[in-house]
Amino acid sequence: MPKRAHHRPDPAEQRRRAEAQLQRQPNRPGAKAGDQPKEAETQRLLHELQVHQIELEMQNEEFLETSGKVEAMLEKYTELYDFAPVGYFTLDPAGNIMEANLAAADLLGRARSALIKQPFRFFVSPASRPLFDIFLKRVFAGGPKEECDVILLVDGKKAFDVRIRANLSASGEACRMAVSDITEHRLGKAAAEQLAAIVKYSNDAIVGEDLNSIITSWNHGAEKIFGYTADEMVGTSILRLIPPDRLGEENQILGKIARDENVDNFETVRRTKDERLIEVSVTASAIKDATGKIIGVSKVIHDITAHKQAEADRLILNKLESTGILAGGIAHDFNNLLAVILLNLELAEMLNPANQELASYLKEAKAFALKTKSLTAQLLTFAEGGALNRRPMRLAGLIQESVRLALTGSQVRGEFSLAGDLWPADVDAAQMGQVLRGMALNAREAMPAGGVLRVQAENVVLKAAEHSSLAAGDYVRIRLADQGSGIPKEALLKIFDPYYSTKQRGKRKGMGLGLTICHSVVQKHGGAIAVESAVGVGTTFDIYLPAAVQESGSEEPAPPPAGVPQPGRVLVMEDEAGLREAIGRTLSGMGHEVALAEGGRMAIELYQTAKLQGRRFDVVILDLNIRDGLGGLDTLQELRKLDRRVKAIAMSGSTLDPVVREPERHGFLGVLAKPFNTEKLRGILSQIMYSSSVSKPAP
Repeated sequence: MPKRAHHRPDPAEQRRRAEAQLQRQPNRPGAKAGDQPKEAETQRLLHELQVHQIELEMQNEEFLETSGKVEAMLEKYTELYDFAPVGYFTLDPAGNIMEANLAAADLLGRARSALIKQPFRFFVSPASRPLFDIFLKRVFAGGPKEECDVILLVDGKKAFDVRIRANLSASGEACRMAVSDITEHRLGKAAAEQLAAIVKYSNDAIVGEDLNSIITSWNHGAEKIFGYTADEMVGTSILRLIPPDRLGEENQILGKIARDENVDNFETVRRTKDERLIEVSVTASAIKDATGKIIGVSKVIHDITAHKQAEADRLILNKLESTGILAGGIAHDFNNLLAVILLNLELAEMLNPANQELASYLKEAKAFALKTKSLTAQLLTFAEGGALNRRPMRLAGLIQESVRLALTGSQVRGEFSLAGDLWPADVDAAQMGQVLRGMALNAREAMPAGGVLRVQAENVVLKAAEHSSLAAGDYVRIRLADQGSGIPKEALLKIFDPYYSTKQRGKRKGMGLGLTICHSVVQKHGGAIAVESAVGVGTTFDIYLPAAVQESGSEEPAPPPAGVPQPGRVLVMEDEAGLREAIGRTLSGMGHEVALAEGGRMAIELYQTAKLQGRRFDVVILDLNIRDGLGGLDTLQELRKLDRRVKAIAMSGSTLDPVVREPERHGFLGVLAKPFNTEKLRGILSQIMYSSSVSKPAP
């Protein structure tokens, strides 16, 4: 229904209202007698004037009322226009600003008055101006409401994105534009796109599910970790990833989510498409709708299998280090005792050459003593890593020789597949041979009824993080795969622990140090050992060794032949009384004149006295490790102050000492490694006693 404020009232209705109002006036004048016709006309005219007057008054009142309403509406519109959060502009066909509200002025950083007649294009970035020009032409061409996004440049502000909506005025002489800052919207959109990309391409599995454990989303990381595609998983239950003995965990997680509690870094086990069990860390939080109602669960699943393996490796190394210290101490003392036994057995052989029965007993005892020497070598390898004689070498020959030796006399057959272009590796041949023999013996014992041990060697290039304990690079991988009974899963993580064994003690069984020593040696070579096993199928060990570049001239020189030294004067420093006396008797038996010292100070005094008497020693044998007092290295430095021509041999039961690894660098002419027999002692004396070299000062 039309409003009165906007339409003129019906004249008949207005007149009726005016007459009614006139009838209600109390002092309305009446007609006089005797002048009725004239008076009647006059009264009629007067009545008309009075009615018109009332009509005018009524129209004036209505005009004033309508005018007030219009002014109020105009004021309201002006306030809405001026204080609107969107910038409103009116542009002429040339693109100049005709009007602008307060938001528009604030948007462009100018006063409203300063914007009038300014070209809006001036504030548009050069890159966006062609787009804006096309947009403005289309608006003034009379098209429907137009829209475009451009970048504005305003003094004192960073460039910002705006969206412009415009339409043509009724006159066609101007267009009205609404300009909105969409920078935050665009940043929010970019952030959402970035978040979506993070979810999509994250290495972690990010999985959405409803409250019935039905999967609703499945990202690329989930595909990589579990092996299932999104098409295979979305719409199915998450329970297919959970091992049967852990199905209750899902209800526990859903229970926490229902209470609006998060699940943080819950470590558990999940199953992959290829039936592998992997260790994972699960973080879960609620998915809520717009009203805050919980409608699902978002899970981030991180594969921690490699991390757990690295932790296990570190634990093994800690155990190895502790046990290694003990093993090193035992081996050092045992080498001293073994040297005494060997030397005394050989002395007994020399003193009783005619007694054949006694000679056979002595020979057998010496043979077992020499076997015991290999045990101390293993202990020292375990304790120290034995990096005494590492050099680049091709491993094919060592692999075949070591494995065949270990399998000799058994029903196990070795099959070899060794790459012809196998890279060299920087190894100690003796130590690595021991590792290969130990691994082959382990396989032999796993197949008492016989079988095949498949041995492969090939070049591999590891990528970053491909192996938990190895850096990216070139490696030689040696694989030994047996057909034995396999190792139970619960035992796999313990097989490298000291003294752990899955076997009963017996004829060929040790005390559980075999794999531990192998693990220690390989790690000291910068490599690693990996193992996989299936009960009833067999076990596969992979040994990774860093590849080395073969250098020219790296062949190890052959040791000089041992001759028979002429009798001379020898000073021996050894704190172990039994070994000191055994060495003395052995040297005397060779015809040498011997002086014995139990420590550094005594050795220095004996050497000084002999020099003053003109009877200097031809060679000194110095034990590097003396419990109390000066050791061999310090003693040699003092002896050089007395005699720069001194010739010294280092003696030690440990390969860890840097003097043993580089004797010449520390002033010694050679090393006598404990335990040693008469032949070794005679050989090093022949090499050094009458050579032209003298001990040089340590750098």
